[in-house]
Amino acid sequence: YIAGGIALSVIIGVLFYYRRFFFSMSKKAALSVFSIHIVRFLAINALQIAMWAVVLPDIELEIWFTYLSVLLINSRIPFIPNRDILFIALGTELSTYFNVAEASILGLLLTQSIMDKLLNAGFFLLFSRKIN
Repeated sequence: YIAGGIALSVIIGVLFYYRRFFFSMSKKAALSVFSIHIVRFLAINALQIAMWAVVLPDIELEIWFTYLSVLLINSRIPFIPNRDILFIALGTELSTYFNVAEASILGLLLTQSIMDKLLNAGFFLLFSRKIN
């Protein structure tokens, strides 16, 4: 424990001493990076709601915003092995609260989860091949 504490103290000291070198960024560059991330965040979430609304158009927009909020909170909880299953369960429970067809929401979220896994596997196989 003493050696680990000393090593951690040395690492923290080095990072603190060289913090300007590691973490320096001009205000213009920081604003540019921040803007890119905000636009990406808004675009992805707007497309997520649009995808859900296209599949089930009779559900109000406020309900989709609630589902998106649950999805965002769910993605920030640490140490959950499969967040998709938790979100599907939460979404199914929310459907009874919102008086929405449980089977429709379950089918939507389950299909989305399966398609996401298949796309990830496909892109992994596509881009992990060695080029000779």
